[in-house]
Amino acid sequence: MHRTAARKGLLRPLPPMDLPFLVLVLTLVAFGLVMLCSASSAVALYRRQDAFAYVRPQLLYAAMGLGAMWTASRVDYHIYHKLAWPLLALSLVLLTAVLFMPEYNGCKRWLVLPGLGTLQPSEIAKFAVVLVFAHIIALNHDRMGSFAVGVVPFALVLGVVAVLMLLEPHLSGTVLILCIGAVLMFVGGTGLRWFVLAGVGGAGAIAAAVVIMPDLVPYAADRLRSWQDPFADPLGDGHQTIQSLYAIGSGGAAGLGLGNSRQKHLFVPEPQNDFIFSILCEELGFLGACAVILLFSDGGPTDNWEKELKQLKLNNWFKHAIKIAIAIGDDADKAVLAEFTGTIESVITVNDKHTLKALIRKVSVRASEFQSHSKQSGDTTSSAEDDSAKIAQDAVNEIKQDVSQNSAVSGGDSGAIDVSLDQDWGNW
Repeated sequence: MHRTAARKGLLRPLPPMDLPFLVLVLTLVAFGLVMLCSASSAVALYRRQDAFAYVRPQLLYAAMGLGAMWTASRVDYHIYHKLAWPLLALSLVLLTAVLFMPEYNGCKRWLVLPGLGTLQPSEIAKFAVVLVFAHIIALNHDRMGSFAVGVVPFALVLGVVAVLMLLEPHLSGTVLILCIGAVLMFVGGTGLRWFVLAGVGGAGAIAAAVVIMPDLVPYAADRLRSWQDPFADPLGDGHQTIQSLYAIGSGGAAGLGLGNSRQKHLFVPEPQNDFIFSILCEELGFLGACAVILLFSDGGPTDNWEKELKQLKLNNWFKHAIKIAIAIGDDADKAVLAEFTGTIESVITVNDKHTLKALIRKVSVRASEFQSHSKQSGDTTSSAEDDSAKIAQDAVNEIKQDVSQNSAVSGGDSGAIDVSLDQDWGNW
């Protein structure tokens, strides 16, 4: 009886579903699989004689991830306290095991899973560090100001993980893990003096690692130089970056079309990995890349925009500037944009790429003409908000006159402009 109740206690009723968020997640997963299939087909066919060699295991991982997501939504999160240390132990075992794997591009970062592809233990370690740190902080939040509790256990965990990752070597991953740990310590309440001391100790540990492992120095220096100027070594460290830049540039505004990338045909050495976004830019263009980035947002601002806007309004040039905002899609928060422009009449909503380009062009021309006319006539009676609203309305009216079956514009809430046509952002 007791055991049955305990088992039932692990699960909880499904919470109310955040449908928009779920749709975003599923859309990104599906789109990611499509782009992986397109970007990896050429290199998979060349290396493994199977165009679907990379996307096939990813389909399995996606299904497993969706199952894990559903399970996590039903499990009482307090169970993660019990999983923190076992998961960290597992990640340390995997980080050790990977050091015995064959090198790939000069590194030992991946475990080969027969029939499934590869696994990067450092990704598990990131999650494990977050979980363990949260576990320690939750249990000792009132003692985080002491050195023994607020520094020692965190330093030990980070030290072991960092050493194992430096041995791969994985310098960028090590720095990321250390930064994650530092943020969690700071938020968790580690005393400031101990936090500074831990930072100095971490810097010293990295310096010691450099002395012990001198190969890290040229490795890090080469990575930095490649980032600063990839064209300095176009056939070496800078090759992939350069080819990726070519891919992004050739995509232009609208892209070459899904599946039509040229750079994925062995020009970008690893189009299925970190550089897949360059292939996306080449096939879908600037507009398609922006659409994907927008999918990672809920459409609302995520930064402290109110504070920055307050500072912006103190500038005289801002007070007298022509301010027109463009909202992409009907779901955009036009009220937030109106805070920047000063009036809702200067916020214009567009629903397709053709209208966006036309609107930017016409607003720029109208603003230039308007300001030139105001200077010549000496008119200083109207406010910047009034001028912005008039220019926005003039641009909308001009586009309405030129509207065709390939464009759609709707004005701000008080503009009552609504031209509904077939093409939308989904047709990118």
